Amino acid sequence: MFIVVEGPDGSGKSSLVEELVKQSSAKYPEREIVHFHMGRPEEESREWCLRTWVGSIEKINHHDSKVVISDRWHWGEVTYAPLKRPHTCKDEYGLLGIAGWRFVELALLSRAAVQFVVKQPPHVLAERIGVRGDEFVKEDELAKICELYDLGIQQAARVEIVSPPANSRDQIPDVVDWMLRTALYRERETEVLPMFPEYIGPAKPSALLVGDRRNGEDYTTLPFYPINGNSGEYLLSNLPSPYWKNIGVINGSEICGGRLHLLWQALGNPRVVALGRLAEKSIKKDSIPADKVSVLPHPQYVRRFHHKDAAEYGQAIKRLSIATNQEDRWILR
Repeated sequence: MFIVVEGPDGSGKSSLVEELVKQSSAKYPEREIVHFHMGRPEEESREWCLRTWVGSIEKINHHDSKVVISDRWHWGEVTYAPLKRPHTCKDEYGLLGIAGWRFVELALLSRAAVQFVVKQPPHVLAERIGVRGDEFVKEDELAKICELYDLGIQQAARVEIVSPPANSRDQIPDVVDWMLRTALYRERETEVLPMFPEYIGPAKPSALLVGDRRNGEDYTTLPFYPINGNSGEYLLSNLPSPYWKNIGVINGSEICGGRLHLLWQALGNPRVVALGRLAEKSIKKDSIPADKVSVLPHPQYVRRFHHKDAAEYGQAIKRLSIATNQEDRWILR
């Protein structure tokens, strides 16, 4: 079980985390309870962010043996970075950029993470911060921070909203009970995914994008790791929204011995989009039915030779993950 609690300073995250630890210990005495606070990035680099927010959980099975509770994860890049270090924001996604944000979101889905965002109105946050004092957040920034959290909610792949009463702690136990039941449901929903650590995305995606192989990132087994303007960044940046939120991604050459077919079945037999001929070969080798597959150029090819068509390429992936149209200009025949 993996629980992330996000929200502005003064929203009540600490109280919820405290109660989560208390109830988890009582309800799951056989599990190790791990809780911590995720601080600001130690380095102003996307590589640091991805290694921390994805690499740290890539090989961990959050099912059955642990309850991991994190006070914050990666949301600071869309909420606090625009205000506190705008020099790191080439877009509204901070150090992560749009591709990095989407990569983290999809990775969290595949690791059974449940993201809860605690919402309180700015005047409540102002009262709490005024009482306790805060050197980082100023009162006149709170309305903007709340606005940025609302944008983050729209940009997240999957998120749950928590709004406990502002002036009473009486309902916190009930709220936390619901949070734990939600996390348990997510754990059960994703119970087969630890068998496929090379996969990112939800348990039942609308489509499965299959690439070929990683290019040089020897510290990860995950597909399309978006750094240094590579094909992962090109792909994830240009998938249309909200389509990207419900797709799964895997590299066919990284999953061998019939496991691609097993993954496809475990995901509910979604339509498959092969990104390039080598990906198509992996799919054929694992006997996924041809009528379930569309074959498009690899994003590396499109980036090099059709760079200006980036948005059109993303739309083609969406279009051809619904149904194959042999007249479509992007289909590799």
